[in-house]
Amino acid sequence: MMTEKTDKQTHERQWELFAEAVPLIWQQRERILTDLQLFGARTPMRIRMAYVSMKDSGPYPLGVVVRAWTEYAENYMRLCPKCGGRMLIYSFSGSPLSGRSSHSATCTACGYQQRHVDEGSFGRLASPIMRIASEYRDLPKGDALSFEEAINKIHDFDTK
Repeated sequence: MMTEKTDKQTHERQWELFAEAVPLIWQQRERILTDLQLFGARTPMRIRMAYVSMKDSGPYPLGVVVRAWTEYAENYMRLCPKCGGRMLIYSFSGSPLSGRSSHSATCTACGYQQRHVDEGSFGRLASPIMRIASEYRDLPKGDALSFEEAINKIHDFDTK
């Protein structure tokens, strides 16, 4: 029972860290794409689907998320209602049967967060990241940093 509670708390902390780190990750995206230790760090991001389980539905390496954000900007970016800046989707769920989805996003400019916004097409969010993830099924996990270590390393780059 205690382990379940601890696991849930750890999972919630990782999500909070991920949501807050979106602007920092975006700033350091080029470095993430070229550094295997950062690229392979496992984010908490995964596709949450009603009724089904699919291959390549996460959790995703940091580099896969960054590639999705950069290569499919029209799918994973929204306009920030607070400052007009770029919001990046860091979480989504939905149904492949109905196509409905909801997402959470953080603004890279002001840090504003929107959670559980009902909008968009599930396939439009799921297909690109799953396609990218399929390219990295054999990515060695031993070389990657933990997600927390990756964020700390990226933060250190940002403060230098």
